[in-house]
Amino acid sequence: MGNDYTRLRVAVWNANCPGKIKHCVWRAISDILPTRSYLSKRGVKVDPQCLACGTSVEIIFHVLCACPFAKAVWFGSKFGFRFSHHASSFKDWLCDVLVGISKAEFCLVMILWAIWKERNSHLWEGSRASPDQVAILAASWLSDYTMANSVPHIQRSIRPPKWQPPPDGWFKINVDGALNCALGLGGVGVVIRDSRGNFVSACIKRFTSVFQADHIELLAVCEGLRLGSSLGLSWLALECDSLNTVQAILSRNPDSSFLCHLFEDARTLLSQLPEATLSHVSRLCNGAAHRLARFSLSVNDFVFWLEDPPVLIQYVLSKDCNLL
Repeated sequence: MGNDYTRLRVAVWNANCPGKIKHCVWRAISDILPTRSYLSKRGVKVDPQCLACGTSVEIIFHVLCACPFAKAVWFGSKFGFRFSHHASSFKDWLCDVLVGISKAEFCLVMILWAIWKERNSHLWEGSRASPDQVAILAASWLSDYTMANSVPHIQRSIRPPKWQPPPDGWFKINVDGALNCALGLGGVGVVIRDSRGNFVSACIKRFTSVFQADHIELLAVCEGLRLGSSLGLSWLALECDSLNTVQAILSRNPDSSFLCHLFEDARTLLSQLPEATLSHVSRLCNGAAHRLARFSLSVNDFVFWLEDPPVLIQYVLSKDCNLL
């Protein structure tokens, strides 16, 4: 078992994630994470019961894995119920998990961090996210971190594509779609900014009975055009990171698939906005819409923002402006 623990510590410190997350997980496997049980044993006057469920003592394994809230987060992630109910400690559980996954999959530490961060937000701020939202945030954080650190050193001098503002007097609409094939759910994210990069509006919407990427990307384009039109905006530059969708809409070739009516809807919406343009853009330039699209899978229907951007994309909006 000693060799297993050594291997575990090496895996934690070599995980593809920020240092603060490695440190958090190291504290967890060292049994020094400040859970309520840990603090109570050290004389701090605090209720040792779990803040989320209130039915069990808040030890490390419980809060990160065995609590019903944590279980729901794991179920909403790509790992599912990938833990043992019979583990004697969090360290033993993580050792068992390490045996069955690849080095690349050890990014699951990001989910552990998301659960612990949500627990702290609940404790100190009184906020409460759903398990699906926590799982989606963990995936978004991992995607952002991986993307920011995946460029080989030899290519560091090559400038990656970045979000560009539209010309003066124009508005840019970025759209993206996200898909959960297992549940047949699709979600779209739409973000509108002006020529100075200032936030104007955004929306998210979830759809059911969606099983193809082309389907949800097409719905995203339609929702973006509808939002721009509803705000009375005429000079619009709409960007989508699905090249197939953009080419299919602009080609105007007859379409015999079940998506034919949606293609017609998109073309009709474009024709009603004579100054609007539609173009393809790299995913690196579509970060804000991508985050909202992922988040939309956890909502029930439609959410709309005007003038004040949602917290989820404030960092991306600021980063896009700083790169200009």
